[in-house]
Amino acid sequence: MTKKWILVILVLASILIGWVGGYFRVLGILSEPDFISGFLLCLSIGALIYSLRKLGVSRELKARAELVEKNSYIYLALTIVLLFFAVVSIVWVNQQNQLLKDKIDSQEGILLELKDGLTSVTTQSVVAQIPLILRVIQQELESDSLKRISINTIDRLAAVSELLKPRRTFYLDSDSSKMSSPERGQLLLQLIHLKMDSNSFMDLKRKVTFEAADLENADLGEIDMSCANLNKAILSNCNLKKSNFHHANLEGADIRKSELVEACFNAANLTRADLSWSNATSASFVGATMDGARLDNIQAIGCDLSYSSIQWAELKMARLGMANCHSTDFKGSNLGRINLDGAVLVNANLIRANIKQASLLTVQLDGARVKGLDWISMGIKENVSGISQVNSKYGLVSDANSPNKFVFRLKSEI
Repeated sequence: MTKKWILVILVLASILIGWVGGYFRVLGILSEPDFISGFLLCLSIGALIYSLRKLGVSRELKARAELVEKNSYIYLALTIVLLFFAVVSIVWVNQQNQLLKDKIDSQEGILLELKDGLTSVTTQSVVAQIPLILRVIQQELESDSLKRISINTIDRLAAVSELLKPRRTFYLDSDSSKMSSPERGQLLLQLIHLKMDSNSFMDLKRKVTFEAADLENADLGEIDMSCANLNKAILSNCNLKKSNFHHANLEGADIRKSELVEACFNAANLTRADLSWSNATSASFVGATMDGARLDNIQAIGCDLSYSSIQWAELKMARLGMANCHSTDFKGSNLGRINLDGAVLVNANLIRANIKQASLLTVQLDGARVKGLDWISMGIKENVSGISQVNSKYGLVSDANSPNKFVFRLKSEI
């Protein structure tokens, strides 16, 4: 093989191995993948190996032995220099990248602070208009026997609320921060206490946004918040007993540790909302969307979850005894150590749901769908309470509509 082809093979091998080495950050030297640095380092190492090999060249041709040895030492010296500069270049490039990254992070932090500062200044100027608008609303309510407010006033409220942008709020009891708008929360609380006509209040809720409103610790018991936009609102530690959130947008809302007893969330959007540790006894979630929601440790005894979607959600240690889960979609959800004693799971979707150490005593499973025939045997291995009762009462049959899926049927009907 000629020297030309040896050189080509060396370069190609350096490119291939160097790119792989760069992807894996060159044995930990780089903080991030860098293909160029990996190629340079590999090329240098390859040249070093080639030079070392030259030192071992057979000296059968004694006439050229001294020349070969001399050239080999020259190759070795040049390769060591090249390797040194390659390593130094890699370290230098890595340091420069890190400095540039730190600088970018610092600039982003400054921009966020400036943005929050501008938002705060804008909010302060808008907040000054709120008492004036509330005074106009009060005058309209006093002059109208039906307690209605004008469309113009509602539009003005909507414009003001839109300018009350959420900003980063830090909490004294933790190092965490959230994007929230305390002003929108205060505006909503003041509007609720005005006791306006229900039709006017409905028009107001549909037009005025309360996204990211900070309502922590608020008393909203028996309040009609149907159709309201409470996307990412903070409703933790709130009293929401018997409140109506029918068709409300509560996506990403924080509703932890709140009282939801007999509250209505029918057809509400609770996607990725956090209801953990809340008390939702006898609450209604009929047709609600709770995909990706956190419902761990929730107490929802006797609640109605029928026809709701709770896919890929977290329900670990939730208490749903006697709950109505007719046609509820639990696909992919974590039901580990959940209490479903006496619950109705007729036509429910349990495909890919985790039921490890769950309690299914006296549960109704007729028509419930699961992934495999080994569902009951897996339940036995995972210490599911009541699985023996399920096994004695129900059998699994193939789902005609979905291959490799199975449906529970009463053994008396099979």
